[in-house]
Amino acid sequence: MSGFEWQDQRGIEGTGFVRALRSRLTAHLPGMLPDLKRMVEAAIMEELSTPETDGMVTPII
Repeated sequence: MSGFEWQDQRGIEGTGFVRALRSRLTAHLPGMLPDLKRMVEAAIMEELSTPETDGMVTPII
């Protein structure tokens, strides 16, 4: 994360990191959603397009 200095030392709790990540993610999520949606849809369609390769997708009759 730009502008956030994280020190990896024993005894330092991750509260500051979690708060910074939460606020930065919340602020940037609207801009990220279209790309994330496309990536997830593409991954799902790729997985469903080859149903017999892993045996997990089978028609229920």
